[in-house]
Amino acid sequence: MRFKGSIFFILSFFASYTTAEINDINPSTACQVFPSVAQSHKKSAGKLSIDGALSAKIIQTHGLDADNKFVLRFDENNLNVKKESCQSSENLFTCKVDSSISYPELNVQYFGSDFSNVNAIDIPVDGNKTLGSNGVCKNAKFSDFNRLKNTCVFNNVQSTGGHLTLNEGVYWFNKLELFGGTKEVDGKIVSVTPTITMTGPVRIYVSKGIYFYKDAQINNDGNADDFILLTQKSAELRSKSVIKALIYAQERLTLSGDTHIDGAVSVADLSMNTNAQIYGDSLCIAPPELKIIPTESIFDTCDSHSINFSTEDPDGTIRKLDGELSLSFTDSSGKDTSTGACFKVENKPGACKKNTKVSLVDGRAAVDIISNKQETIYIRSDLTITSSSIDVIPPKITGPYRFRHKNPRLVFGTSDIKVIAGKPRQISVTATSNSCGVIESYSGKKTLDVIKKYKKPTFKPGKEPLLTFEPAQVGDQLQLTFTEGQTAFDAKYMGAGEVEIELNDTNWNILRNAPFTSEEVKARNNGETELLGVKLNQTMKGAFNLLSRPYSFGICNVDRNSLIAGEKFGLNIKPVAWRSGDDGNILPDASNPAEIDVTNKSLCQRGVVAGFWQSIGGSSVSLTGASLLQNGAGDLSGTKNISAGKKVSDLSWSDVGPVKLQATMSNYFGMSINPSFIKLGPFEPDHFLLSDNRKVIAANTSIDGSVPFSYMNQPFTGQFEIKAMTGGNNPQAVKNYHKLASGQVNFDITAVSEQGGDDFTNRLKHPQSQSLSWAASSDGTSVWKFEDTNMILERSNEPDGPFKQLVLGVKPRTKAQIKNSDRVINKGGNDLGAKWGVTDVRYGRLRISDAAGNLSDDLTVPVYAEYRDGDKFVVNTDDNHTSVSLGANSQEEIYKDGNAPVDSVIVFDGGKTEKNMENGVTAFLVKPKTENNRFYRKQFRLWQCLKSTSEICNTVTVNNQPWLLYEGQGNSDNPSAIITLGSYRGNDRVIYQGEKGANVAR
Repeated sequence: MRFKGSIFFILSFFASYTTAEINDINPSTACQVFPSVAQSHKKSAGKLSIDGALSAKIIQTHGLDADNKFVLRFDENNLNVKKESCQSSENLFTCKVDSSISYPELNVQYFGSDFSNVNAIDIPVDGNKTLGSNGVCKNAKFSDFNRLKNTCVFNNVQSTGGHLTLNEGVYWFNKLELFGGTKEVDGKIVSVTPTITMTGPVRIYVSKGIYFYKDAQINNDGNADDFILLTQKSAELRSKSVIKALIYAQERLTLSGDTHIDGAVSVADLSMNTNAQIYGDSLCIAPPELKIIPTESIFDTCDSHSINFSTEDPDGTIRKLDGELSLSFTDSSGKDTSTGACFKVENKPGACKKNTKVSLVDGRAAVDIISNKQETIYIRSDLTITSSSIDVIPPKITGPYRFRHKNPRLVFGTSDIKVIAGKPRQISVTATSNSCGVIESYSGKKTLDVIKKYKKPTFKPGKEPLLTFEPAQVGDQLQLTFTEGQTAFDAKYMGAGEVEIELNDTNWNILRNAPFTSEEVKARNNGETELLGVKLNQTMKGAFNLLSRPYSFGICNVDRNSLIAGEKFGLNIKPVAWRSGDDGNILPDASNPAEIDVTNKSLCQRGVVAGFWQSIGGSSVSLTGASLLQNGAGDLSGTKNISAGKKVSDLSWSDVGPVKLQATMSNYFGMSINPSFIKLGPFEPDHFLLSDNRKVIAANTSIDGSVPFSYMNQPFTGQFEIKAMTGGNNPQAVKNYHKLASGQVNFDITAVSEQGGDDFTNRLKHPQSQSLSWAASSDGTSVWKFEDTNMILERSNEPDGPFKQLVLGVKPRTKAQIKNSDRVINKGGNDLGAKWGVTDVRYGRLRISDAAGNLSDDLTVPVYAEYRDGDKFVVNTDDNHTSVSLGANSQEEIYKDGNAPVDSVIVFDGGKTEKNMENGVTAFLVKPKTENNRFYRKQFRLWQCLKSTSEICNTVTVNNQPWLLYEGQGNSDNPSAIITLGSYRGNDRVIYQGEKGANVAR
C-alpha cells in the first residue's frame, strides 16, 4: 500500500533557504527529506559529532562522487569527527560535510498536544500488543483529529521487554519508549529485548521524544523505506538498539553503544559514539534509473522483438528491485495512439495486448513487441516499486520504433501448388513479408506480369501445353483485385510436369510503403537501390511451382481376342487429362485417391497429357492384376512397370477367370495419380490335360492269369481326372476354373471298338457323369473328376461281340482340346476325344445243360458261363467270378409218379450253397429222394433265378446277375434245364418210366 496525501504534523518550519516547501513527510516527499544517509535540516546546517576511539561511522554505498566518497549536509564549523568516520564500500575516510547543500523547507502544521484523554500503551515483559486497522486504535475523543480519521492516536507508548505489532497505517504517539526487561528462566535472571514489527508501510509521529534502550529491535525484517519515524523533539537510541527506518528528529538524534540504523536520518544535530553506525539503505539515496534497451530501433513486421528493462545505478550496476511495469504505446509526444503493435508477455503464449503490466524481478524485466503493419511507435514505461513504498523512478518514453515489412512479396499458400491436368485449381495470393501475415495496405486493382518457366519437362517454344488463368488474363498479364492484401485466381494446365510461374507487380515499390530513416530517404533521393542491406527498389512479386499430374490412365488397345491364361497379350497406357463430367471431388494431392473404373469409359479416346512420359524420370506406371473371383488365384507377368507410351505386348495372366487390371503411379511430383482399372476377361484355359491316374477296372478281374473283362450290362469302373491348363512355355494347372459361375467346359464319355472302329458311345452308360462339375483338388487346382462304378455297355437287340479292345474316350463339348493323350477315332474318321482307357466287354449268358440219369443215382448238371463269339456262344474260360446259388434254384415239375417227392435234392460238391465258375464251368449235383424207401420216376425243369420276373422265381432268393440273362430260354430269360430221373437211352428221346405204350422193364 502506498501512502499518498498529507498528514498534518505538529511542527512548523519557517526556513527560507530553499524554494521547495514540504507540508508533510510521507513516501511521496521522503526522498526530498532524506537525499543522503544523514543530513541536518537546519537552515544553516547543524552539528555532526562522531566521537570515540571505536568504530562509530556513517556508511553510504550509492550516490558517490568521483573520489568514491559522499558529502553530508552539516556545518563545517561545527564538526567533531574522527578519522575514518565515514565509509563507502570498503573505502574509509574522514566524513566530508557541506552546509551549502540544498535542502527543502518544511512547513508542517501543529494541531495540539493534549493527550490526557487518549489511551496509553504499556507492554510488559513478553507481552504482545497489536495496533492499527486490525488491532487497537482509539482516537474518537479528539475533534481535532477528525481530519485524521485514518490515524491511530495514543498517549505514551511504552514497552518493557514486550512485543508491539503495527499494522499498515499512520500513528500518532505522545512519546515512544522501549526498555529492556528481565525475567527468571530456570532460576536465572535473563534479559528480554523489546521489539516492534510492521505488517506493511508505517509512519509514526511522536510529539515529545523517542527513547530506545537495551537492545531494542525495530523493523529488523522490514524495509527502511517502509518505516518513517518522526519526532518533534529529540531521539535517543542506546545500548545495541537496531532499527530499519527513515528517522526525522526535529532536534538532536543521539546514537550510543552499538546502536545501528539501516536507512537514513534527517536531524538538527547528530551525535554518535562508541560503535554506533548509520548505514544508508534507501531508494532515496542515489535513486536508480530505469534503463530500456533498445531505446529506438528498426524492426521487421510480424516478428517478435524484445524490449529489456532494468533498474541500474549510475555506474551500470543492476539495483535488485521488485516492481511492476505498466506499458503502453504512444506517439512521440507521449499521447496514447492507435497502433497495430502489441505486447507479447513472456511465458504467456498467445497473450498480445495494447497495454500490459510486466513484473520487475531483481531489477530486470522484458517484453516482446510485435506489429503487423508498417508504422512508427513509442513506448511509455511506468515503474511502480513494490519492494519499497517510495516512488523514485519517473515514467519514461522511448522510441521511435519503426516497423517495416522485410522482403515484401506475394505468396501463394505454398511454394508447390499441385493440380490435375485439365482441372481448374483456385490459387490464393497474399501480399506478405518475412514471417508476417497480410500486408493489408496492398489493395485494389493490380496488374501483374506473368512469367512462365517450363522446368520438367522443357518444351520447344510454341509447343508448350496450354496454361490459362481466370478470371482476367490479358496476354502475359493478370488483372486481379486485392482486398486487404488478398485475392485468388484459377489456373488450368493441360500438361503434366513442373512449371514455375512468377507474378510481378512492377508498379508497386517499397519506397512508397514503408517508414524510412533520414539516411534511407537521402539514399533513395540520390538514386541508390540498396542501403545497409535494405533494397530500396523492391517490387511486389512472388513465384510458385505448378505441379501438374494426369487425371488418370486409359488402359487401351487391349488384345481382348487372345485372353488365354498363360498366353501373351498387349495394351497401351494413356495418361489423360480431367474433363468436365469427371469426378469433381478429386483432389490433386489426396493420399489415397479414388480409383476409376475405365472399363466402359471413353478415356482411350482422349489425347495423351503432354509432358508426362518425358517427366517421370526413373519412375514408371505400375500394372497390377487381381482376380475378380472370390479368393481367386493368379499373377500378372511381363512388363509391369511402364515408362514410355509404347504398347506393351508381353503381358500374361497365370489363371482363368475375370481379372481386374489396374494402372497406378503413387509418386509423381509428390502426388498419387488416380488409379484406373478395367475388368478384363474372363481368361480361358489354353487346353486340358488328363491326369496320370486314369484307369478302367473291369467287373471281372484277372484270376490266375485270366483276362479281365466285363459282360455287357455288367457295371464296371472308370476313373480319370481332367485339369484346365494355361498356355505359354510352361503350362500350369489353373486354380480358378471351378470358381467360375458359368462357362466351364464339360465333357462327354465316348467308346469305340478298336477292332472295327464302331462307335459304341450311345450304348456306353455312365450315370454318375451327369452330375459331374468342376471342383478343387487337394492341391487347389481345378479338376473335372470322373469316377463311375456303374459304367455299362448296353446289350444290343441281337447278341454281338466280343469287344476285347473297347477304347474309352472323353470329348470336350467345345472346341477345347485335351492334349496329352491318344485320340479316339471312329471308322468314319471322327475324333471322339482323348483316350483314357481300354476294356474288354462281352455279350454273356449263363447256360444250364439238360441232364438225365438212373432212378437212384446222383445226377451231375453242368452250368456254363458263355459269351457270344461271332455267330455262336462259347464257354468263357476267363470267367472265374460268375456264381450260381442253390438258393436261387427253382424246380418246375413236368412229370412224376404219383407218390414221388415234390422236390429233388440239389447240392454242390463240398456242401457249399454258392459256387463260382472255374474257367467258365461249374455244376449242380441232383440227389434222388425216396418215399417209403422207394425211388420214383420224375422229370422237372431246373431254374437258376438271376432276376425275379415271373412266378417261378418269386419264391426264391435271386442270384442277381441280370447281365447273364439270354432271350429264348423262356420265363423272362432266366437260365434253365430239364432234369430226368429214371430213364434209359433207347433212341434220341427220353422214355419215361410208366409212360403209356412203353414196354420198358423196370
